[in-house]
Amino acid sequence: MLLDYPDSEAYLYDYSTNFSEGGIFLKTGKTLPVGKSLLIKFTIPNDINLLEARGVVKWVTTESEAQKDGTDCGIGIEFVGMKEETKQRIKGFIKDIP
Repeated sequence: MLLDYPDSEAYLYDYSTNFSEGGIFLKTGKTLPVGKSLLIKFTIPNDINLLEARGVVKWVTTESEAQKDGTDCGIGIEFVGMKEETKQRIKGFIKDIP
């Protein structure tokens, strides 16, 4: 998954372990501050079209917290202002997951 930071020229590639029409958890050792806005560009399986969603970092699990809790480190991002077409494509993808 490609993260495009609006105030940076850096691109990060990470993967999701939790995905819904409301947001996404990215498993990563990189952290962003809570409240950080970003543009996420991604594809979903069996769909070649690039999707975009604005997001806001809602929470962060650091490596030390993850080790203590036995979870994954990463960042939780809430989608904001997503286009209806993108929401419907995400819903369709989630509906088809066994």
